[in-house]
Amino acid sequence: MRISNGIIKNNLINNIHRNYVNMERSQERLVTGQRNTTPGDNPIEAINSIYYRTRARQIEQYQKNINQTRGVIDHAHGAAENVVNVLQKIRELSLQAANGTLGRDERIAVAMEAEELLKEIVATGNMRYKDDYLFSGSRVKNASFRTSMTSHPEMPKPLISEVVYNGDNQALAREVDINEKMNIPLEGSGFFWADNHVILAMKDVKNYIAGQDSTVRIDGVDVNITAGDNLDAVIDKINKNTPSVTAYKRLLPDERTVIALEGNYPHKLQIQDLEGGSVMQDLGILRSGNEARYTENNIHPNTIQSGSSIFDVIIRFRNSLLENHTADLGGKDLGSISKALGNVVERQAAISAKMNRLNYLEKKMAQEQIYNTEQLSKNEDVDIAREATEFSTLQNVHKVSLMTGAKLIQPTLLDYLR
Repeated sequence: MRISNGIIKNNLINNIHRNYVNMERSQERLVTGQRNTTPGDNPIEAINSIYYRTRARQIEQYQKNINQTRGVIDHAHGAAENVVNVLQKIRELSLQAANGTLGRDERIAVAMEAEELLKEIVATGNMRYKDDYLFSGSRVKNASFRTSMTSHPEMPKPLISEVVYNGDNQALAREVDINEKMNIPLEGSGFFWADNHVILAMKDVKNYIAGQDSTVRIDGVDVNITAGDNLDAVIDKINKNTPSVTAYKRLLPDERTVIALEGNYPHKLQIQDLEGGSVMQDLGILRSGNEARYTENNIHPNTIQSGSSIFDVIIRFRNSLLENHTADLGGKDLGSISKALGNVVERQAAISAKMNRLNYLEKKMAQEQIYNTEQLSKNEDVDIAREATEFSTLQNVHKVSLMTGAKLIQPTLLDYLR
């Protein structure tokens, strides 16, 4: 095969150009510190980088969520501790008043102290974290509780006669990892409740048949009722879909068959017929008409209810003092106060458990962040010492190429004819 000077020159130029390209790439890696400057340099590493960077942003957001949740829980734990201290003081006052030795002026003094303690718990119930009310469930922009006042002949100032909850039964939820949400049980209808809420209807529904497809909402959970469902079918659907409540039927002495709903833990039941439905109205649980939409007073007045909020318990205790109901002070009132105290202590323990879970998640996220950063660095960053050595080698190869080319290309007759 004949090798001409033209072939030698072209090959030399191509090789020198390749050396320049390799040196330029090596120089770019040294300047940028990145192994790959375009996805085409290494598609697999480019895909890995996308994953690590996406996960890094997720971890950053989850850490923010965890820190915000920690702030909520810290405030809620402090609120629970304050309520426990107030209820313990109320319990002490109840024991003191139960012996029946207090005179009128002493009873009024204790009642005034109970009123101030009640105001303290209401203020705690309306506590905020940043701009959100802690105990309003998902309605964080609404004040959790509102009060009504009344006068009493024994007291110089108006007294709190009723405390109404403005929130809902939805626990706060924070996303703390992929497909993992943490529910924080701070809804005021449960946190400030003393015992299980029971609603017993008085309407005979032995032959009840649902007339149309409709939906019942109980504590934020929707239960779908199908046309033709009888009482047993409705009860079964409620029990299967709503973990917060148990439905059952009762046979009254006069042979009426009625339905009852009972909370499975201390909280106020929130029940409504959704638009177009009337199941709870037809069963005698709710008032008829538009009032069936959830309000504090949508329960039918003919029902029999039991269960009280912490506010109701303290109001009854205060009124028992003012009206000198000694038997209630040492019996029903004391028992209700003890139940309320027990519920708040349980809620406080649940909050502490959430805090422990947050501590674990925080450590887990920190460890994953370190691992993710290391993997991203391994996937993208240049080994500077190794790359510098390679660049030096490419420079030497380039110099040798130029020297070799200069010797390989010999002078021709044309060089002497100039």
